[in-house]
Amino acid sequence: MGEVSYSLYLVHTLFMPVEQRMEPVIERLLGPAAHVFAFLIVAATSWALSVLLHRYVEGLGKAVLNAGRGRPGVQGANAG
Repeated sequence: MGEVSYSLYLVHTLFMPVEQRMEPVIERLLGPAAHVFAFLIVAATSWALSVLLHRYVEGLGKAVLNAGRGRPGVQGANAG
């Protein structure tokens, strides 16, 4: 979780308004358990998007920056 925590911090704020709009709809269908289901849906979606954001934005950005600095361990840097 440490690697993804910043991405999760950025993404979770996007889904808080969605949860507030989703709860009344789910509450009509499921009753009092709606809050739990809405939380689980928002938490799972936030986590999935955070993992993707970390992998494809942060991870690639770090690789590009490290390659530009000639750091070892990055593909294409210090070859040979």
